[in-house]
Amino acid sequence: MVLRKVVTSCSHSDSCHGEAQNTVTSDSSKEKQPEEQLEKQPQDFLPVPNPMPSYWLKQPHRYAQLRTTKVLPSSCDIAIIGSGMAGILTAYHILQTSHLAHLTTGTPMPRVIILDARDLCSGATARNGGHSKVKTATLAGLKDGSARTAFQDYVHRTHTELKSIVDEERLSEECEFELRRSFDVFQDKREFDEVKKVYDEDARKGEGWTRKTGVVPGQWVERVTSVKGAVGAFSVEAASFWPYKLVTGLLEVMVKRYDGVLLNVQMNTVVTRLSTSSPTEDVNQLETPRGTLTAGKVVLATNAYTASLLHSFSKTIIPYKGMNSHHAASPSYSHAILPHLANTYNIHFAPSSPAHPTGCDYLNPRPDGSIVVGGGSWFYQNKHSHSGQDPYKWLDTVDDSEESGHFPASVYAHWSNYMVKTFLGWGGEEKEDKVKVEPDSIWTGIQGQTGDGMPHVGRVPSSSPPSTLAVPYPPESIVDMENRQKKQQWLLAGFNGGGMALIPLVAKAVAKMALQDKEFEDVREEFGLLEGMGTGGSRMTDVEGMGMS
Repeated sequence: MVLRKVVTSCSHSDSCHGEAQNTVTSDSSKEKQPEEQLEKQPQDFLPVPNPMPSYWLKQPHRYAQLRTTKVLPSSCDIAIIGSGMAGILTAYHILQTSHLAHLTTGTPMPRVIILDARDLCSGATARNGGHSKVKTATLAGLKDGSARTAFQDYVHRTHTELKSIVDEERLSEECEFELRRSFDVFQDKREFDEVKKVYDEDARKGEGWTRKTGVVPGQWVERVTSVKGAVGAFSVEAASFWPYKLVTGLLEVMVKRYDGVLLNVQMNTVVTRLSTSSPTEDVNQLETPRGTLTAGKVVLATNAYTASLLHSFSKTIIPYKGMNSHHAASPSYSHAILPHLANTYNIHFAPSSPAHPTGCDYLNPRPDGSIVVGGGSWFYQNKHSHSGQDPYKWLDTVDDSEESGHFPASVYAHWSNYMVKTFLGWGGEEKEDKVKVEPDSIWTGIQGQTGDGMPHVGRVPSSSPPSTLAVPYPPESIVDMENRQKKQQWLLAGFNGGGMALIPLVAKAVAKMALQDKEFEDVREEFGLLEGMGTGGSRMTDVEGMGMS
């Protein structure tokens, strides 16, 4: 198992968007082999301007289309592109840290502008499962016990960080934040035994991750988890919340706390081009249809859309589509008392045949008794894996539009009567074929895929290393030249559908990098970032083998 299957609970991550052409071809168009396709241009990676609604977006925030000023400012100290969790948390930490420094030392605070090409938090953060954890199967696929413990500890600290923020800003009730337990349920004994073998070996060695992971007794697994056909399960830590309300609530806190000079918010303002002065690369220009903004520093919280502004990432962070759904009892069945699930889930389904392997769904019960379920990827990904083509247009696309971003009905059929088919007790006293708990909302969203499953975090790699400069420089000035060529741009993107469990600590670290002109390695230990998260170098390679499930 590759690391890109890291965290299954958040189907996506942030947003940074715009007036993009729809680059997804229609079903009637001729399929092109990958080698025949034209190379994509930066504008092809911009988000579409008319995304389909999701369950989380059913109550738009009053700041959804906020523009602090009618005219786009001409300059700022720090520009943040993207208003999903990554962008808003980075802004929060930049302003919190600099405000404290201002109070204690009198240091001037930076002027921060947050830009987004669509409405506030309308990208992946508002389209995921509202669910944060690391699957036991993901841990089992890592190289050794210490790596498993490190990853589990990282996700635990992420939950602690999020809880600290929602408690401090009194957002817990609003965003329905809960620390919970989660079941990793298996319907295939062979798959369960493979994971259990790794668990048993590490438990004998005393590896830390096993002390926080429980095994459900086999004879009781169906009864304990309520999943039909379950043959094995693990119990792990998880957090669940309303992602959109967490992000929008946090922005509202910042708008009230800082005046329009220190924090300026510009929604529906697509950044179409990002350029720097050369050779020093210390002044950034952000071009938009509303004018050009000059920024001393830039943070790109752009996830799947990163290549729209950093084209060197066009083969390094690939946009791909996932789907999600919201389930509630139909009005005609409202008299029945349905089980209230206290845990979240990942359900590893048994394969229908060796040639048609299935995958894993994630499930997040809401406090009101409804259910958010995402996954079903084997209905569209396996076709791509076997044929080399993409008839369902899920890969290398930014199209989550209402008009053409949906999957066909044959894919959405997976969600029909899902709870009754999957869980014990959801049939009530009637026969299952007469009971309906149907999805009232199905939507798609765009995620950012990397080749190794790790996000790209840190200073944006320079496109003009000293060795390529035409003007000769004396040896003693090379170090100075390297320093002057460090871009004043930082990136946090490519969360592989697991942003909710990865972003909070990464955003805090990037805030410090931007404020203090630091590198990834300068802050990695302080924030406990995982090895391999840093961007640049050997990680700037093509994503291959995208047969995810």
